[in-house]
Amino acid sequence: MIRDKAGAELFSISKCQSPVWALAFCPQKFETSDNLLMAGSWDQKLSLYSIQGGKQAKPIGNEKDLGFDPCSISFFPKGDYMVMSGSDRKITLWNREGVHLGTVGEMEDWVWSTSVNPTNRAIFAGGNNGAI
Repeated sequence: MIRDKAGAELFSISKCQSPVWALAFCPQKFETSDNLLMAGSWDQKLSLYSIQGGKQAKPIGNEKDLGFDPCSISFFPKGDYMVMSGSDRKITLWNREGVHLGTVGEMEDWVWSTSVNPTNRAIFAGGNNGAI
């Protein structure tokens, strides 16, 4: 559900019956005034949406099959790349079009959260076992 700053509902995206656990807006806008929203759901899919003028959402391309349950998405400051993590115990690098570029790290348990340091591009991750 997308709301304005006063809390009024603008529109809702109805995806599927699976929980959506990871959401992130791309910090870099497209050539238009649209914003890119990434959604990772526990049907092991990544969905991309163009949020047009804050009034409606338009799916971009087909959903991507991930092969794991995503728990976290974090964009790099310029928005060209993002990291995603989840039940596969990996931290993976993606571009903003949803193309998987590779694995940048692994942990011993599920990776529940990731964060990109905006000043030096270091990636931090938090695991189910309490490790950072």
